[in-house]
Amino acid sequence: MKFRLILCVLVLCPFLGGAALSQKPAAGAARSEQPVLDFCDVVRDPAKYDGKVVRVRGIYRYSFEVSELAGAGCLGKARRAWVSQGDASCPNSKSIGGEEFYGRLVDIVAVGKFSSTGGHFGHLGEYPFQLQITCVESATLVPAHTSAPNPSNIRSNQ
Repeated sequence: MKFRLILCVLVLCPFLGGAALSQKPAAGAARSEQPVLDFCDVVRDPAKYDGKVVRVRGIYRYSFEVSELAGAGCLGKARRAWVSQGDASCPNSKSIGGEEFYGRLVDIVAVGKFSSTGGHFGHLGEYPFQLQITCVESATLVPAHTSAPNPSNIRSNQ
C-alpha cells in the first residue's frame, strides 16, 4: 500500500506541477502593477493600445442605451468608448451598473481590453472604441456641483 502511494506521488506530481507552471496567469493578475493611463492618452493613440489590456482612469456614464467612457480632458463623440463588462477577474471589483450610478457621472479606474479595430461598437454602432472591463478598481460619483464634464457634452460633442 505504501509503495502504491509513493508511486502515485512520483508519477502524478511532475505532471500536476508542470501543468500548474504552464498555465497562463489569470486575466486579473498583477493588474495593480500596470500604470494607470488617462483615457485621453489611450484614445489619442488607439493603434498603440488596440487589443491590449489597459488600466485607465476616465468618466463613466450609463443610462438607457448608454454605457460609455470618456476622458475629462478630451470630450467628444470621436473620443468615447462603449463599455461592456466581462466577468470580474479581480477581487473586490466594484459594480458600476446599479441604480446608484444610473444617469450619473462616475470617475473610475478600470482594467479591460481596449478595442479600436472596426470602430462601430455599442448601441447603433456609434462608438469608435470599446473597453471590455474585467475589473473596476475604484468608482466615485462625480458630485453634481463640480465643474466635471456635462453628460450631454460626452454624448454629443464632436
